[in-house]
Amino acid sequence: MSNDKLGIINFSNNCYLNVIIQLFLCNKNSANIIIDYLDILSTCDTNGTNMINPKKLMIKLCEKIDVSRQNDSQEVFTLILDLIPDLEKYYINKIKNVYTCQECEKSRTKEDTFSTFYIHTNSLEDSVRQVIANEEFELECDFCKKSTLTKKTCRINKLGDVLIFYNIIKNKLKITENITFGSYKYRLTGIIKHFGNEKSGHYIFIDYINKLIIDDTRISKLENLPMDDIYLLFYT
Repeated sequence: MSNDKLGIINFSNNCYLNVIIQLFLCNKNSANIIIDYLDILSTCDTNGTNMINPKKLMIKLCEKIDVSRQNDSQEVFTLILDLIPDLEKYYINKIKNVYTCQECEKSRTKEDTFSTFYIHTNSLEDSVRQVIANEEFELECDFCKKSTLTKKTCRINKLGDVLIFYNIIKNKLKITENITFGSYKYRLTGIIKHFGNEKSGHYIFIDYINKLIIDDTRISKLENLPMDDIYLLFYT
């Protein structure tokens, strides 16, 4: 596959999928996997530029959703991870949770996996800290069989190759180009913007490394980056 960026055909409502395909194509490991579920069409636009036909992937998604209507990009991203398990290892984070009963002082451990950090403030760093924040609450203990005050402590066991931040309430964000967590270092590689409301609207992908706006088949230079309408961010 060429290093040149390719536009993706929008048959009517599949812009929600096109931006997620661009996400996968930005990472060389997931690009090699997702390309098997796409067709590259040669010289199919007026400029003689190659394009991507997403129909094969849309057919696979039909097992889970109605692809003929507008869908949520974040939900479609998680569905594709379920449908194509080989992709999962590049995007999954693992957290170890330890629950300690404050009465019998015994602990039990549970590992959780997730692919997305939810943003509830205007800070990405706060979103990571929120996931691993200590908590105390009432919970039935597996050992003393009582509902007791329980302390929950968290530790990140593994971060994926790509961190995904979901701006669920569309805050205007303070975006940093680089994120460091322990020995993990990431840089901003992609942004998805959503214009409109839950039932209608339009998605575009911003290739932040190459400073390009990819709007289905239209590709243009990114001149500036307004902080509104940001929906998903990707750090690699």
